[in-house]
Amino acid sequence: MPRLALVVTHGVSARHLLKGQLSYLQRSGFAVTVIASPGADLDHVAARDSVQVVGVPMSREIDLARDATALLRLVRVLRAVRPEIVNVGTPKAGLLGSLAAAIARVPVRIYTLRGLHLEGARGGLRRVLRATERVAVASAHRVVCVSESLRRRFLEERLCPAGKTLVL
Repeated sequence: MPRLALVVTHGVSARHLLKGQLSYLQRSGFAVTVIASPGADLDHVAARDSVQVVGVPMSREIDLARDATALLRLVRVLRAVRPEIVNVGTPKAGLLGSLAAAIARVPVRIYTLRGLHLEGARGGLRRVLRATERVAVASAHRVVCVSESLRRRFLEERLCPAGKTLVL
């Protein structure tokens, strides 16, 4: 049974964005692990979908010390779980999860792009967010965009080579 880890920043994302997907993946033969910040929402996902969950605290805001700690914890968790596939989504989990998966040498790394966090940002913050998207993309093998318009916008921003993206 192939092992699949899904990484999102917060349990509420796992609870709502992954609803229906987790049970489908299990029925399709995957051993599923969800990694997100610990809390009631992540506990709900474990109970609702009968999947393994691992709590790794991640903040949505930029915090270098906390982000470095989360990255190290993610690497340790991925080395312990040993997934063949990692799917990361949400801005912070996209960055930290894809980087941790690359460090842990996960064979297949997918970044699900649900939106561009940098839209509306200006100045230094925009540059930082562009850089984090580029790191997430560089650490992933494929970028799955949730719409063609998002894919076009992502490519217009020159964040990723076109051949690395796909729209379901």
